[in-house]
Amino acid sequence: MELGKTSLSSKKSSFILDNDITTSSFLLRLNDSDTLYANDSQNMGINTKVLPNKLTISCADDDGVRLTNPSTLNYSLFKLRLDGTLQLDSSNNLIESLVNLNIANHNGTDAGLFLSGDLVLSSATELNYLNTVVPGTATVSKALVVDNNKDITGMGNLTADHLYGTIETAEQPNITSIGALDSLIISTTTASTSPTTGALTLVGGIGISNTTEAISPANGGSFTSAGGGAFAKSLYVGSDLIVGGNVTVNGDTNVIHSVNVSIADNTLLLNAGPSGAGADSGVLSHRYQTDNNTGVGDVVNDAPKLVLANDTDTSNNQITFTGAASSVDNYYTNWWIRVASGAGINQVRRISGYTHLWQILFQIMLQQLICFSRMRI
Repeated sequence: MELGKTSLSSKKSSFILDNDITTSSFLLRLNDSDTLYANDSQNMGINTKVLPNKLTISCADDDGVRLTNPSTLNYSLFKLRLDGTLQLDSSNNLIESLVNLNIANHNGTDAGLFLSGDLVLSSATELNYLNTVVPGTATVSKALVVDNNKDITGMGNLTADHLYGTIETAEQPNITSIGALDSLIISTTTASTSPTTGALTLVGGIGISNTTEAISPANGGSFTSAGGGAFAKSLYVGSDLIVGGNVTVNGDTNVIHSVNVSIADNTLLLNAGPSGAGADSGVLSHRYQTDNNTGVGDVVNDAPKLVLANDTDTSNNQITFTGAASSVDNYYTNWWIRVASGAGINQVRRISGYTHLWQILFQIMLQQLICFSRMRI
């Protein structure tokens, strides 16, 4: 027994009670170690007498406090690591919080919530983008998560600077521009049987700036087709046209503006397969001639086909021939006439009509006519 204190002790254990009313404390020692201590501030320590808090427990690495249910013996365990890390464990591997668990120092940079040793870099706002997300369905202000088929439906507009890989899409009527493409391959083999069918249909035109010349049916330079082509409107070819097969022209008039035409065939067939009378054929050569008042032109300056004098019954747009004229109506229609002398000398006009009954040529007044045919063979 010590003065001012009450002490009970054995060989290795003791119980010391301080009787001072202002500094009272008690200490329980077991195996020569401080086991339980309480000071006058009502702070308590287990395995320590240093009491910075109400309860201080000194324990070795990987040791701690166990809470055990006496009926089921299930437990929860608080363990302390050597580096100060607090570990939580339970017999059913569950830790449940009945109130909010706030990790105030989480910054996504160097402090906060760790999972399996890795710091969670996302903020609460970013993590909430995953809340109530349905895989495969786009939701407002939520993350996009694909479904089992890697599909997403319900999206609005999608804007991207770059899209890589293979893109498969249904009909997109609202795409107005796709920018520059290095190449475009369409695997659909639908034939173009009308302007609105085919693997690729366009409402507008096609512009190709490549100027590479075509050298063969399989190498068309800027455009090559393994099949045929159909054009409902005019086709303009600005350079050479090479046709490997036959050419069939169904138009009424064919105009060729060439300096020289070279035909390799020995025989040129005109009017093939005539039927009935009046199916004569020939070659019609146009020569330069226009209406004028100076007497110029290839036709009117050639040797005249017919020279006639007009009667005195004339007007500004018609003349009357003498009795030597033809008796067949419209015989002179489309002939060219030139006034050889008189007031209207060198006036050149094409005859628009001829009536045998009155022998009238609807043209200009003249005194003597030189008439020319519009054709030469």
